[in-house]
Amino acid sequence: MLTRTNFIHTPSTFKRIIGLFCSRSSVSSKAKPTLTMFTKEECSLCAEAKEALIPFMDKVIFNEVDITDAKNKEFFYKYRFDIPVFHLNGKYLMKHRINKELLDTALSREE
Repeated sequence: MLTRTNFIHTPSTFKRIIGLFCSRSSVSSKAKPTLTMFTKEECSLCAEAKEALIPFMDKVIFNEVDITDAKNKEFFYKYRFDIPVFHLNGKYLMKHRINKELLDTALSREE
C-alpha cells in the first residue's frame, strides 16, 4: 500500500514532486542557495523534513546526501546520530526537524 509518508520517502518520487515546484526559468541571474540534507534510508525524521521542505523548494537547489554511501563516510561518522542535518551553501544550518523561521531568515540573508 502506498501511503503519503512512504510515497514522499521514495527518493525518486520525492525528486519528481520537487521538480514540479522548482522553477527552471532564468528570470533571476543570481543562483539559488543550495540546501543540502544529510540523510539515509528508513529515517522517519527525514521523511517528515522532506514534507516540511516542500514550500521552500522554489527558493533553493535541493541536494540530498545519503550518509550510508561509501563515498560519504566522513558524513556518516559526523552525523549518524543526528540526521537529518541541513547545510545551506555548505554551512551547517539545523538538524533533526525543520525550523521554518530559521530557514526563512537564512534564505532572506542569501538574497
